[in-house]
Amino acid sequence: MAGRKAGLLSANDLKLESERKREREAEMFAKMDPSISGKGSETVYRDKMGRKKDIKLDRIKKREEERKEMEDNEKFMEWGRG
Repeated sequence: MAGRKAGLLSANDLKLESERKREREAEMFAKMDPSISGKGSETVYRDKMGRKKDIKLDRIKKREEERKEMEDNEKFMEWGRG
């Protein structure tokens, strides 16, 4: 049973057992190589189809669209005055 006591256990025994397990897992995770655990890695964003999204490219496109919309609004305001 992988280090667990068998039979009826008291609440205190269960608490101690779960604390020991949590400590062992935390120690294993701390010793794990960052490339395996993903610690410090960059977040990968995906679309609905599961394909990777390029966030930087999306931001650039969004800024370009906003700039274009502002230019169009300025032209409209200029034409609308006359």
